[in-house]
Amino acid sequence: MKKIFGIILLIGLVTATDALAQTALGLSYERRNEAPTNGFGIQLERGILGSIPVVDVRARIHGSFFTEAAELNQDAIQNSLTGLVDGTAQSYDFGAAVIGGVGLGLFRPYAGLGVGMENWEFEDYENSTHYYYGLAGIAITPIPFVKPYLEFRFSSYDDLSEARQEIGEGNARVHLGVTIGF
Repeated sequence: MKKIFGIILLIGLVTATDALAQTALGLSYERRNEAPTNGFGIQLERGILGSIPVVDVRARIHGSFFTEAAELNQDAIQNSLTGLVDGTAQSYDFGAAVIGGVGLGLFRPYAGLGVGMENWEFEDYENSTHYYYGLAGIAITPIPFVKPYLEFRFSSYDDLSEARQEIGEGNARVHLGVTIGF
């Protein structure tokens, strides 16, 4: 009886569709290759094509916050002669993307393109910039409305032609998170 129940449960999970979960909220731990390196993010997604059974197209808005203790050379920042300065580097960004995915049973690979804006602060120095980004990831759907995911995002600041040249060398981050649909 347990085997039959397990098989029915597995078939239900594999064939379950997310058509009812048009809105999702995600939380993630993020690591990137520029200072500050560790942070957390929040994402809000909404399905924009609901009539295609296997293909999933979503709109996403996101926000991320990074902070860490740092020692920076102010000569490189402001051309002053003050030398090294200890402090806290903070960065927050937000943006929007369009994401397309394909349901393959328990796995949902996806990719997307987006735009964002970042504000970076260290002591008295502040910088804001916008960027374009691409992303690719995979969500695992063991429970239809809860999706752990692993995502890679690469970005280039200010210029789309630079983004094309810097794929693989530019700014990148890895997300490990979970999305809950409702």
